[in-house]
Amino acid sequence: MVAGVLVTFPFILFINKGRMFAVAISENLFIFVLGASAAVLYYHVLILVAFLYGRYRNTV
Repeated sequence: MVAGVLVTFPFILFINKGRMFAVAISENLFIFVLGASAAVLYYHVLILVAFLYGRYRNTV
């Protein structure tokens, strides 16, 4: 989740350049949530692939 926020953070700042910080966050809360969800999903897929690859290597 932290990674998702860190990834989307610069984009939100760039989109809302010259606006108040609190306003930018409240307007783009869905971008934060989306970024966090995407990061979590990415790490889960990565862990799953690594796990399956390890299982495959052990059996062969």
